[in-house]
Amino acid sequence: IVKYGNEKLEDTEIIHGTMEQYCALVRSEIDKLNKHKGELHWGRYNLILYGVYSSRTYLKQANAKTQTLLEKYAEPYAAFAWAVFGDDYPMPFFDRAWRLLLQNHFHDTICACSQDKVYHDAMLRYAHSQQIAEKLLERSFKVITRDINTESPNIQNSTALIVFNPLSHSRSEVATKKIYEPVEADGRLQSYIIKDVDGNIIPSQIRNQRIREGFQPFFWEKHLPYGKRIREFDISFMADSVPANGYKTYYLCPESTKKTSTDLMIGDAWMENSFFIVKINSNGTIDLMDKESGKVYNGLHYFEDEESACGEYNHYTTANPQIINTLSNSARVSIVENGPVSGTFKIDLDMMLPEGLRDDLQTRSDKLVLCPITTYVTLNAGSRAVNFRTVVQNNAKDHRLRVRFPTGISSEYVHAEGQFDVIERKIQLPDAEGWVEKPLPDNANQTFVNVTDLINGFTLINKGLVEYSAEESEYGVILSLTLLRAVGWIGREYFVTATYKIPTPDAQCLGEHQFEYSVYTHEKTWEDAKAWQIAHSFNAPFEVVETSIHAGKLPNTFSLFTIKPDELVVSAIKKAEKDDALIIRLYNVSDRQVTGNLTAFTSLKGVWKVNLLEETLEEIAYSEDSFSFNVRGYEILTLKLKLDKPL
Repeated sequence: IVKYGNEKLEDTEIIHGTMEQYCALVRSEIDKLNKHKGELHWGRYNLILYGVYSSRTYLKQANAKTQTLLEKYAEPYAAFAWAVFGDDYPMPFFDRAWRLLLQNHFHDTICACSQDKVYHDAMLRYAHSQQIAEKLLERSFKVITRDINTESPNIQNSTALIVFNPLSHSRSEVATKKIYEPVEADGRLQSYIIKDVDGNIIPSQIRNQRIREGFQPFFWEKHLPYGKRIREFDISFMADSVPANGYKTYYLCPESTKKTSTDLMIGDAWMENSFFIVKINSNGTIDLMDKESGKVYNGLHYFEDEESACGEYNHYTTANPQIINTLSNSARVSIVENGPVSGTFKIDLDMMLPEGLRDDLQTRSDKLVLCPITTYVTLNAGSRAVNFRTVVQNNAKDHRLRVRFPTGISSEYVHAEGQFDVIERKIQLPDAEGWVEKPLPDNANQTFVNVTDLINGFTLINKGLVEYSAEESEYGVILSLTLLRAVGWIGREYFVTATYKIPTPDAQCLGEHQFEYSVYTHEKTWEDAKAWQIAHSFNAPFEVVETSIHAGKLPNTFSLFTIKPDELVVSAIKKAEKDDALIIRLYNVSDRQVTGNLTAFTSLKGVWKVNLLEETLEEIAYSEDSFSFNVRGYEILTLKLKLDKPL
């Protein structure tokens, strides 16, 4: 082939070489090449297939859950138990859990553009990876909590609740713990309050209470009598200043409930705390007032549905799309939670949607089916965000369902979290005449997308919902999250896309689905408001572990390490692969260089900058238990720490 080509091509020489030779040639000619800046993901010359962002959203949700469980909980706390106590680090089990996850990251698998049988296997791999991670986390918490000194002269006859913070910044938020206990013979239910280590009463409330007949939860934390009536409930409380990468101790005390006050107030169809006033309208939309800026956001949170006529690869509407929204619906609004810590309203909507597309793929069916939508809107005391949990019973086919937020903010750009950075994207689409694939306002994000006019900012946070849209309108930029895109084929031959006409009935996503997302409004930009901290807190909440009152080597409040400034986000904490050292991987979420400082819980014996293979790049000077280092904008940095011997 090379010989034939060289004979026929007059001005070209074909050389069969190695990758090393190719790279050397590119480097030698690099200054002659045109330079392009940006993501380079438009479909001018090739198909991009944007629709895969929203194919089988249940798969993306499972992926986010698995990644978070391994990255934020299982691996860091196994490293915690190893570094502090010398506990065996379960490396082979982590290898297995990560391999199962990575097997699902093959592009056609994670993009959800294959046959149904592929996703039966993928969901099983996610489940297996999660099971391994959950058991490893349970084991690590057991090792850690048994050596925390939970004794306090101010506490008697109580149970300790250890609040773990898996993130790299200190947090003051609501923590929740599920409690199980036998029901007394006389049927009396014990009252509880929460106290801190000094004996101060902490605002709390009991939620989701029920009696389970003949039930025995099998947890290492507490073994209950077999076959007895069991009381199950959640207790939520205000956990204040829980240190980064650490924990803080509280106590569940069997005492009569004491009235406590917070900044949370709840009315017939409104909620208010120090930062927000939330009003629920008759059509189910939300009016939100940011009390710090005074800005009011009207008509937030309505649902919009349109046909999806292509397949798993791409989203296209018909020539005359039929768009349906809930703005003219009547919602049923009721109070679910009304406590000092948390308030929740339930909003029920009946959305009637066409059953599917007609066979000609040009119009939607005249037959309508009911798709009930229930949203739980929650405002916590002291919270800077309003949280949403939406349950959709999808009974329709061939459609895309989005939740919409008209921000009232005018801007040319949005900023979306990507892998290890935050990407600026222009909202106005480019002129696409002659392009292979026309651009769409749909794009991908990790945990948040933000729009700002430099005075006010609106951050839309998600949990495993990859696809967002940003569109200009007379009401400012409208941000949307795609909840469902239901299709029945890999591709359709009527559209400019990959056209494997293979049926995928499971991709219609019929049945019940749950989605979680949150809104954070603020002044100035996403960076000024540290939007990533709110988004990561929503995705990685406190983990609360129940334990006994006992002596231990660790104090009641503790941090494995602290890291400054806030722009440095920790993405991995693990034991080194080949030696007894702690690996901490972080990245700079900003576009400018910062000087970082890390302080460990114990003395250091050595610090190195390493690559992803954990090979040494350079040694870093340290002083006792801390050291400083520089991190370029958006740089990923891996540090290797040799620690003093375990406790």
